[in-house]
Amino acid sequence: MVIIGFMVRSGKPVRSLLSSAVQGILALAVVNLTGALTGVTLSVNAASLGVAALGGIPGIIGMLMMNIVMAG
Repeated sequence: MVIIGFMVRSGKPVRSLLSSAVQGILALAVVNLTGALTGVTLSVNAASLGVAALGGIPGIIGMLMMNIVMAG
């Protein structure tokens, strides 16, 4: 909710939301493309795409942290 609040206050909420969504989805793609080297991947489904689109890069980092905590 904090991220959305900053987007609204930026004066250009749609542009900010689209920028964050693109960055998040690209970060999700990079994590999965480098998964063969790192051994860390995230599933691509509606929930992960939603987190990537709304949360951007911090959302991806949060999912990676949860993945690490839950796995071991």
